[in-house]
Amino acid sequence: MTEEESTTSTSVALNAATSALTGLPPPIQRSAIKAFNQLVGALMSYPVAWADRAASKIESKTSALRMMDAAVAKAAAESVVADPEVIKRAADNLLRKEYRKQNNKEQIMHEAVVELAREPDRTSVADSEVIDEDWLNVFEQYAETASTDRMRGIWARVLAGEIRKSGTFSIRTLRFLSEFSQEEAFNFSKLAQFATKSYIARSAVKELFPDDVRPLLFLENAGLINGATGIPLEVTLTFDNQGMAYVFARGLVLRIHGKPEQKSNLEIIALTQVGSDIASIIPISDEGQGLRSVWKELSSDQTLWADLCKVIEADGALLAEPIEALRPKPDEQSDSV
Repeated sequence: MTEEESTTSTSVALNAATSALTGLPPPIQRSAIKAFNQLVGALMSYPVAWADRAASKIESKTSALRMMDAAVAKAAAESVVADPEVIKRAADNLLRKEYRKQNNKEQIMHEAVVELAREPDRTSVADSEVIDEDWLNVFEQYAETASTDRMRGIWARVLAGEIRKSGTFSIRTLRFLSEFSQEEAFNFSKLAQFATKSYIARSAVKELFPDDVRPLLFLENAGLINGATGIPLEVTLTFDNQGMAYVFARGLVLRIHGKPEQKSNLEIIALTQVGSDIASIIPISDEGQGLRSVWKELSSDQTLWADLCKVIEADGALLAEPIEALRPKPDEQSDSV
């Protein structure tokens, strides 16, 4: 690809990325543009201005890089006695590496835009702060080496999540993801299908790994889960003074109806903070599956009834919109008999 073709390709990609952001709230646009500006280095503070000036900025940056490369080559030639062909090969190798890094970052940017546009309702304007620059510096170092589609997809979902809400993913989580192996990803993805916000019902885990606990031990040693060995962990659901208890997962909530101040215990495998962060970006086939597995454990108590709800935001308040009755309330059960 020639420099002119590369510049044109980048300009088109950035134009498409910026256009796709126009339907999102302004705070999210500002955070996204800041992130994309660092990854690609050719965005302006405002999308409209960017559309008119992107090409000249990219050309300026390309010229600056050429000058820098020339200066580095000159300094190297003057400071050491070396074969000119070796210097040329070194320069060519540097440019190839930088091209691969830039290509990785731009693909991640494109996938992050798709992710943001795909789920705009997951964005809370009230929680939106401009993405942290120190976080971006660390993210960029990891993103530029993501050479597989799997890892680029993971980094894109991380970036989209951080754009939606700054502070969602810790730098420790970024470091872990940079070393996330294929085996870890495979086993943890199975668990994530049944994850709530902070744990997985132990019964669901037993169904996933009925005969071999080694994958669980591996994930526990990696720092993703707790409670795979030893005395089973329990979580206690305490019902409020209206007889309600809630379990959250991915924009959904399991709303359990019981008696005021009632307590119900549930055996779990706990997610660590890193595990919870990573579980939130793993694609799942059924977002309500983990909450249903929790209800399956609790449903032996015939005094309880429950429904699965979608969490929606209205006028700054979070509301639960019922989407599935897991057990109808007692008067509805008697009416249907």
